[in-house]
Amino acid sequence: MISGEAMCPGRRLQSRRLCAKKLGEGFGLRKIDSEGKARKIVGCSCVVVKDYGEEIEGLNVVQEYWKSH
Repeated sequence: MISGEAMCPGRRLQSRRLCAKKLGEGFGLRKIDSEGKARKIVGCSCVVVKDYGEEIEGLNVVQEYWKSH
């Protein structure tokens, strides 16, 4: 499990514990095979989102998930 807790105190940052492989896959650090399955997933220890882009429904879903967990 990966944790950003050391980075977060006093900085108003949210910290979550996630599996490094799941985090890497979620942020595109993988290849997709001919069957559409993720392969060669690279583990990732940290992700910082500085700009969400335009406000879309998917962003609201993610923000609600973070609030509830």
